[in-house]
Amino acid sequence: MLRAEPERVARIQGYGTRFRELVSAGGMRTGDSETAVVPLIAGSDESAYDLATTARRLGVIGLPVVTPAVPRDLARLRIAVTARHTDADVELAAEAFLKAAGECGLLAG
Repeated sequence: MLRAEPERVARIQGYGTRFRELVSAGGMRTGDSETAVVPLIAGSDESAYDLATTARRLGVIGLPVVTPAVPRDLARLRIAVTARHTDADVELAAEAFLKAAGECGLLAG
């Protein structure tokens, strides 16, 4: 599929980059990932669970990844961007995750 439909790969990469840019500009840490799987670093395990719960209430899903899978204080949500998403989906998801992060006190300011 990767050879037969290279436009899908380009679309996924573009969506991943756009999502990462939006949430980073909004104050979230995303680590050094350059793929379509974007980590939203919450800090503590509890913060990651709170962010996941709040995000779900706002209509988006992020899977928490906590210790011991990641180092202490680097718990995060794992966000997967796919070729089936649209530009509007990426924008909506970024807004929802940023709103959730704000409600959880994870954004500076």
